[in-house]
Amino acid sequence: VPVKYGKEVLSLTLPATATIGDLRLQIAERTYIPPLAQKLCGVKGPDTMALSDAGAGRVMVIGTPAQDLSLLSKTINMSAEERIQRVVWGVKYGVNRPLK
Repeated sequence: VPVKYGKEVLSLTLPATATIGDLRLQIAERTYIPPLAQKLCGVKGPDTMALSDAGAGRVMVIGTPAQDLSLLSKTINMSAEERIQRVVWGVKYGVNRPLK
């Protein structure tokens, strides 16, 4: 999947069964932008949705790399369910919960 990030185009290899969440994790590993801080253009749907169903053709990521790499590792090591709960909580209250 080609992902545009700034002036770069990242070439990410994902399995056919990959989800939007899997894409976010690979982007985080390459750009240091935590998954919850990424805005993905060209992909619509929850993190549990398969990329094939999300219409992921051209993807562009917008976000600021984490200053603290421990924040990035905490985000990457969260379960998919925990990431979804954080996103739902953030949407409900207009903020993200701090990582523990």
